[in-house]
Amino acid sequence: MNLQEDWFLKSITIYTDYLYTMGGQYAKKVTQEEFREKNDFELLLEGYIRADLINEGENFIFEHADPDKPEYLFSFLQFYLRILYYSDERLRELNFSREEIQEGIEEIAQIYGYPISEKESI
Repeated sequence: MNLQEDWFLKSITIYTDYLYTMGGQYAKKVTQEEFREKNDFELLLEGYIRADLINEGENFIFEHADPDKPEYLFSFLQFYLRILYYSDERLRELNFSREEIQEGIEEIAQIYGYPISEKESI
């Protein structure tokens, strides 16, 4: 891994840690139904990753992103963190890129009320 890739990984990790922390301020008592739904999302996203269906997984994220359900933010970010550690070659094989990872995180941050300004580019 070269210095630029290392910097990119570190930047993304720091920013997602920040989003995890900020999302925690919206922690709420969830119903059993909400808990099951969140776990189902995590299992589905894990399935997309294991089946090498990264684009489909990302589509699922944006179909279900809901700022009124901040508990989903963690699952969505975890998806991006998992694929962030793929090599550039592996991402190309899956028709995905580091830029798409960054854009996805930025879009999710925007949906959940944590926009990344141009000065804070990750």
